[in-house]
Amino acid sequence: MNSIQIIGNLGRDPQLNAAGTMVSFSVAVKRPFKDKQTGEYISDWFNCKAFNKTAELIHKHFFKGSQIAFSGRLQNNHYEKDGQKIRQEEIVIDSITFISQKNDVSGGSDNERVNSQSSNSNQNHGSNGSYGSNQKQNGFSDFNSTSDPFTNGEPYDINDDDLPF
Repeated sequence: MNSIQIIGNLGRDPQLNAAGTMVSFSVAVKRPFKDKQTGEYISDWFNCKAFNKTAELIHKHFFKGSQIAFSGRLQNNHYEKDGQKIRQEEIVIDSITFISQKNDVSGGSDNERVNSQSSNSNQNHGSNGSYGSNQKQNGFSDFNSTSDPFTNGEPYDINDDDLPF
């Protein structure tokens, strides 16, 4: 199985190809520990690409510094350039999840982000803010949704067919 899930920040603005069907960008993922010598966190960088509707959503809603969560697969590309064999690895994105709004790169607390997102309730969005290549939704997730099935105190029956794994 070739599956990867990433939460990170865009290292550059997404670049849309001329046909508008593919977007490429880099994403930085901070490691959960500090470097012993410098005392600073180290980030791993990944080259990413997405196609079709997912590409359009990324190009429209994300820019350098935006936080993004996505799932996809790792792909190896081998080619020759100027007599040198080049091996390039990239992540092909299958689905994305909106974590923060386009104008929310400045930071702020999680509560500030949640409150600013709930003011956009007139936008069309999915229940969890997750969008795949075949979905035609746009907008942001509503973290203050009142449709939480666990708030009424009643047991919630989960069928094995409902689980994503």
